[in-house]
Amino acid sequence: VLSIHNASTHSTALATETAKDLLQRDTSGLLRMARRMLLLILVLVRSLRAVEPPGCRRPFVLLGVLTSLPPLWRARLTREGVVFAPCAPLVLGNPASDKLRAWLLVRYERLLYVDADVMALANVDDMLAPAPPHVVVQAHHESDLVQAHCGVPLAQRSIGAFFSFAPSATTFTELARELVRYS
Repeated sequence: VLSIHNASTHSTALATETAKDLLQRDTSGLLRMARRMLLLILVLVRSLRAVEPPGCRRPFVLLGVLTSLPPLWRARLTREGVVFAPCAPLVLGNPASDKLRAWLLVRYERLLYVDADVMALANVDDMLAPAPPHVVVQAHHESDLVQAHCGVPLAQRSIGAFFSFAPSATTFTELARELVRYS
């Protein structure tokens, strides 16, 4: 997911800094941040390609608010096999909420959601193994200090940056309805 929102309220430091730059009409910070994100996505795609089984070439879907994606980067990512899935912001000022739109990608049987700042070091096939449609398989995050402080047992700590699921428009509707309650 690559989403940058221009709004007056923000839920992340990245979104806040981006909005400040936009309000000051300073696009240099925005361009530097976008370039860093695109480089991270390129590294992620290449790392996942490196651990794919021989002969396997899965599609990579870049979901998000992609209206300002520079043509040079669009071409570069296309060469890497990236498929673009543009979407409108789900909750303006909360780019992280846009990841819920992945449940609408129903043309795929199962998806592996990976944040751009993650790098694959080993094959991820076990995360894509068939599972009942309503099951979300989530990676563990052993070193998450917040979860540790809250008493979450090591084996139950998880991370929202790496999970797999079966897309479903019904599930998206349910998740979006709950999101609105907490926004």
